[in-house]
Amino acid sequence: MVGKLDSTKAAGIFNASTRYVTAGLMVGVAVQQGRRAQALGADAQRSFERARGVYQTTTAWLMVATWPLYFTFAVFARRWCVSSATASQAGPVPSRCSP
Repeated sequence: MVGKLDSTKAAGIFNASTRYVTAGLMVGVAVQQGRRAQALGADAQRSFERARGVYQTTTAWLMVATWPLYFTFAVFARRWCVSSATASQAGPVPSRCSP
């Protein structure tokens, strides 16, 4: 669909970027699944302080593992939109890049 709306180059870039997003999601799920048993065990034992610690540690690891990747996408998304628009000589910036 991106290829039809813009260009094959934009479609290729979009397709490649989705692989990185998927990798970030896989890391997030792996961290969550790895700590799930500990959190459920703490809940079952009514050890809510321990469950809170597991949750906070898991959240910290998720932020450390995935945040830099997603932040990089957010920072450079606008740059990519402008450069792809000028490279394809499509005129104004495509609507998918509008604020």
